[in-house]
Amino acid sequence: MTRAALAWELGLVVFAEVFTRPSFDLFRELVTAWVLASGRRTVTGMIRAMAPGKCRAHDAYHRFLRAGAWTLVPLWRLLLM
Repeated sequence: MTRAALAWELGLVVFAEVFTRPSFDLFRELVTAWVLASGRRTVTGMIRAMAPGKCRAHDAYHRFLRAGAWTLVPLWRLLLM
C-alpha cells in the first residue's frame, strides 16, 4: 500500500464509529470511488470508478444510501471536528 493510500485509509477510519462494520466497508468504498470518479458522481458513476471485480452488487450501494442504519448528524460532527 502506498503512503497516500495508507493516509487515505487512516483518514476514513475516523468515521468508522458512525457505522456498523459492513456499513463502514460500503461507506469507504463509495467515498473512495467518489473521489476517483470522473464526471458525475452518481452511485452508478462511482461503481464504474471502482476496480472491476472488487465491488459488490450494484443494489448494495443504493441500499446502503437509502436504508442504511446510520444518520448524517454524527457523520457531520466528525467531519467538522
